[in-house]
Amino acid sequence: MPTFAYYPALLREQETPLVIGKNWFLDQDIPAGGFVRIQDSSQVWEERVDETRIITTKGLTTCLDPGRGWTITRWRYSFLKKQEYWEGHKQARITTIRKDTKRTEELEEAGYRSPTWAVLRALQQINSATRIEGEAASFLSVGGTRRSTLLGEKEGPTVVIWESLSEQEKESWLEESSTMHDWVVWCKSKKGAEKIRSFEFSGKEIFFNYDKTKSKEEQSKKNGSKKKKAHLGQSVRYRSRWKRGNFKMAVSEDHASCWAHKDLTVTTKQIQALLTVARASGGKDEYQVRLTGIEREYWMGTEIGRLGGYGFRGTVTAGDGSQQKRGKMGAGYVNLRKQKKRQQRKDAKRKDPARTGRN
Repeated sequence: MPTFAYYPALLREQETPLVIGKNWFLDQDIPAGGFVRIQDSSQVWEERVDETRIITTKGLTTCLDPGRGWTITRWRYSFLKKQEYWEGHKQARITTIRKDTKRTEELEEAGYRSPTWAVLRALQQINSATRIEGEAASFLSVGGTRRSTLLGEKEGPTVVIWESLSEQEKESWLEESSTMHDWVVWCKSKKGAEKIRSFEFSGKEIFFNYDKTKSKEEQSKKNGSKKKKAHLGQSVRYRSRWKRGNFKMAVSEDHASCWAHKDLTVTTKQIQALLTVARASGGKDEYQVRLTGIEREYWMGTEIGRLGGYGFRGTVTAGDGSQQKRGKMGAGYVNLRKQKKRQQRKDAKRKDPARTGRN
């Protein structure tokens, strides 16, 4: 049977005053007879905090205040707006975001790179953490926000991203953690006789990916190269991802270690899960929509979320094309409610993108 036999019925032409994102949203009842709308550009939202303009479009939110300007991903800003802590303190929120983004830029300039979303989730599952301490651009925070209350709790099991803390913040957490037995710390691996960090006295190392037998010199010798080659560490986020929305991963030359309180029970399965997601692979970070719990506001802040797409009563599918290795073209798609392991196709015949008629 020919493919066109499965095509849906044609829609009857009709005029409608509905404008998506203005007077009609995708989670509302579909008008009788249906209709087609093509959005040729990203939606633009504007809000004002007194005289300060804040623009949201193309996945990013930008504050246009001359002295306190900043840009972060729209979903982080949406999540932050929903936190009770900031109710009645909108101007303070703007100022805090500015300070925190500046702090994050300084950290990244010094070489710091954030753990991937997948690593943070694996760490969180080790001790069922309700707080993240320090992470400069965590999956449930805005760039640079230090306080773990962004996970919804002021107390409870904590994941600490050690290198993202200032010296003062490290001292503060160490004092607070003296009575805690359910913390997990993600940090750089120690090489040689480095100074013992205070948390090590009450902790145990449950993971590290620094292999002492594979130093740079030994690795170079093995490869038959005079030039030293680094023994790579683990996948990390790209620099400035918190203000660009890029989900590609880079590979760090710094090696990682994970410590837990000595009284915390850690299973082999949890360690293996961390090992899997921390492996140096590059590629793309986790990008899984979760519409329940604390993460709901995060995803509802995306463009499709604000347009009501996650509540659409039909099929929601997204697709895109790409030029792959050796000039081959590829295409991928994803369906919101019907997840499949493989949702991509490759065109092995057409090697010249210019001849495909696609950009």
